[in-house]
Amino acid sequence: MNRMRTVYFLALYVPSALVYSQVEHRTDWPKIANLQKTLSINTNAEDIYGAIPITDRGGKLLYTLFCRGGSDAFLDRLSDSSEINYVGPLCFMLVEGNRITEDYNLLCEDGSAQWYSRGQLHSYGDIISPCGSYPEYGNLRHFRLRAFELTLQFLNFVLRLDGSLLTFDVHIDVHSDSTATSSIAEQTGYLPPVDSSCTNVIKGNMPRMWRDKQGNWIEEKDLLKQK
Repeated sequence: MNRMRTVYFLALYVPSALVYSQVEHRTDWPKIANLQKTLSINTNAEDIYGAIPITDRGGKLLYTLFCRGGSDAFLDRLSDSSEINYVGPLCFMLVEGNRITEDYNLLCEDGSAQWYSRGQLHSYGDIISPCGSYPEYGNLRHFRLRAFELTLQFLNFVLRLDGSLLTFDVHIDVHSDSTATSSIAEQTGYLPPVDSSCTNVIKGNMPRMWRDKQGNWIEEKDLLKQK
């Protein structure tokens, strides 16, 4: 059984400057049209791409959910040509309209880089056992913002003989939620797993990127390892 602990406060580190002060809360966000969509992913694919439009109830485009992934060589070439840093093996990015930019992903909870968002898979092992059941960082992830909730559910896993992931589906659900007022994804009350066992579930909220006393960036999960 997963153990659980709560983090209340961490000293000696300073969060990214782009944190809570830039979050806007409104109750008049445009009302979206509910949708469901399933993407099928083959981890052997050189280029993984998906673009899902999210419209208002009259059909006007409001947002686009992009799915990007593939081989390291392909993502390196794509990053060079687009001047957008894509990190493998797979990431989801939510933008206004339909244009991806380097510094704009509504799934980022505190203005940190897009590869620190919960829309990023740093390994396909993130979504299968033992880490798949870790709340909000495993195979079920919820994002609440702008009067809707977006859910990513990873399922229908087919494994290779060595236990690594070959294919899977991503079920995407977007539905209205008037209680979601934030301009970017709300924090979930859970912090990321600190190791590959994913047995220690940590509750709390804190920025994804911090600077130490020397001004060096330190990732949230690395900071937690020091506790």
